[in-house]
Amino acid sequence: MTGLEYNISTEWSRDVYGQATGDTALEHVPARVQQLWEDFRHAHHLPNDAQIVEFDRILTDFQTNEWSA
Repeated sequence: MTGLEYNISTEWSRDVYGQATGDTALEHVPARVQQLWEDFRHAHHLPNDAQIVEFDRILTDFQTNEWSA
């Protein structure tokens, strides 16, 4: 697991979202956040170099926009 992957998993997961927002049922997740979670899942199937680029993009988006839509 890369550092980028670890940061996404521990700081921006569905569980963390539920704790941070109170939306533990994940009923009001912004479409952007849902897409980032989906992109993260798909990135695991990419070659290593492409994974790093994609994980960096995802983490940067989360850090910049947090849980906003």
